[in-house]
Amino acid sequence: MGAYTGGFMHIHIKWREALLEKLRNGEISIVEASLIAGVRRQAVWQWCVVRGIDPAAARAKWLLGVRAVMQRKIAKASSGDVAVQRARSKSRLRAQADKAKASWDQRNGRDSAD
Repeated sequence: MGAYTGGFMHIHIKWREALLEKLRNGEISIVEASLIAGVRRQAVWQWCVVRGIDPAAARAKWLLGVRAVMQRKIAKASSGDVAVQRARSKSRLRAQADKAKASWDQRNGRDSAD
């Protein structure tokens, strides 16, 4: 028999490493990692033990970071200073470009009737 691999079941090493990195960063939970990898939760837990990863602590830290970002966005939006930024639509971008071109033409003495 070979050396103990820490429960590394039949999953490609790059997938496993990517999942372990996400677990280390707290981006996914053990349950989510097991669903993505198609392995048992116990196998994912063994991967974490071998690598010295505490998924629960990492997840809690990550969620606190998400909470802080959300609180900043809410505070910024409720302060009245700046509205929450929306993605600009193509029509809004075109209108902004037309306005900028008209302004440039006016400053440079050109006719903007192109």
